[in-house]
Amino acid sequence: MKNFIEYFIKHRVISNWIMLIICLAGVFALSNLQTRINPKIEQPYVTVAVPWPGASPIELEEGIMVKIEEALKGLEGLLDIWSKSHESYGEVTVEVDDTYDMNKAIQAVKNAVNSISSYPAGAEKPIIYQETEWNRAISLSVWGPDDLFTIKKVIDEFRDDLMRTGKISNTMVWGLPEREISIEISPRDLERYKLTINDIASAVRNSNLNISSGSVLTAQEEILIRSYGKKYNSLEFEDIEIISGIDGTKIRLIDICTVKEQWPENRFYSEFNGRRSVSFNVMYNNNEDVVEIVEITERIASQYNEKYEGLITFETFIKETDDLEERMRLLIQNGLIGLALIMILLGVFLNLRMAFWIALSIPISFLGMFFVIWVAGISINEMSLFGMILVVGILVDDGIIIGESIFYQAEKGKSKLQATIDGTLDVIKPVSIAILTTIVAFTPYFYFYGQLGAYVWQIAAIVIASLCFSLIEAVVILPGHLAHSKALDMAKNGNTNQKSVFYRFRKKFDAVLKKIQMILIAVF
Repeated sequence: MKNFIEYFIKHRVISNWIMLIICLAGVFALSNLQTRINPKIEQPYVTVAVPWPGASPIELEEGIMVKIEEALKGLEGLLDIWSKSHESYGEVTVEVDDTYDMNKAIQAVKNAVNSISSYPAGAEKPIIYQETEWNRAISLSVWGPDDLFTIKKVIDEFRDDLMRTGKISNTMVWGLPEREISIEISPRDLERYKLTINDIASAVRNSNLNISSGSVLTAQEEILIRSYGKKYNSLEFEDIEIISGIDGTKIRLIDICTVKEQWPENRFYSEFNGRRSVSFNVMYNNNEDVVEIVEITERIASQYNEKYEGLITFETFIKETDDLEERMRLLIQNGLIGLALIMILLGVFLNLRMAFWIALSIPISFLGMFFVIWVAGISINEMSLFGMILVVGILVDDGIIIGESIFYQAEKGKSKLQATIDGTLDVIKPVSIAILTTIVAFTPYFYFYGQLGAYVWQIAAIVIASLCFSLIEAVVILPGHLAHSKALDMAKNGNTNQKSVFYRFRKKFDAVLKKIQMILIAVF
């Protein structure tokens, strides 16, 4: 141990390079760390979705869902299987064991589903994907005129601008019902063209489909054949052909019907400050930065407030990052207070140069920790910030102990190099043991199970990584700085700067402490 410590003390360039590498790696990692409300947790679910246009829930259940469930039974790593069937759409959800590799599970599900050869005609190709957890980043209240079409037009434009940033991938709107396409025809027109309501409904239904017609395999490629006939607005519905005569005459829907877009008659609605409003929620997933999303949303919302001033107003209703930002401010505040106390107290009892080098342990330890959690895939979230707030108060303990020990050896008259070596060796064992006991105390956090275990292990990772870099800084970097700086000049030979106010204060304070010590010994 002595040779190890002495090597870094004598070769301070290496110590400086270690410090520089830690700082650069930490800055790089910090600039790339994601910010989230909660820790990033993978959902242990794989979903198999199968669209079948026009099919009833019973047809989907009997024709597709049962076959997929049978094919998935017995696969390794699967805990449970359940399915849901809706009109024209069904899905099978598979729960995967937490200890099983998710990529293997997805591939196994794909192989099992693709092995089914008897899908009903008209059913589309199964879509297999891992469930994604979506959380709300910010909620805006968009209010304006009673005309919902105007609000919808602005909201659609706002959503498109958000998506174009490339940072936002999902939004949800509440309070804006789905539009209806209303088709009205008079009994007189039905009688004139010898049609029934069912004839018109059938024509609309058959023309409003996206149909897959298989594929053609060539020597170079596979060509998928698909017809896109889905209609999305009233103008497209107006062009649907109802009657096609042998002589070429065509009767379109607009010729005999009134087609218009409208809102449901029994629609629900929301108000904000007595005005018609819509709630616009911006969501984020495991791969997106919630703070960046909130900043982008508020910036674009501010631009829209200027653009549509007096017509539409965007106002922040809920911002989920408030608590996260409060913890960040608390962490920064605690760190700055800690640095200030170190500079003041150690500046009084030792000297300012010594205080400066010891205080460096906080930013160096944090930068090293940022690199470790970036490599480990940990984001800045409420749990990791709790770990940082917890550890910031104990990072400088080892540096203070080693620095004071070195200062004490220098006061005995030893050279700066020898005082640094002896001072470090005197306390290296208790300092290391103190850090190791703290690390051992947090190790059980890695072995918690379930939802709790998915959260609290990040606290332990933050604390352990910070303490390890704190020990590296105190043993490898700090002694090298002190041995070659003027921090020990004041203590050398015990008589330097004896006229200093700080020096006289320390002597009087030491005398008071010795008197208190003698009194306590005499009493107890």
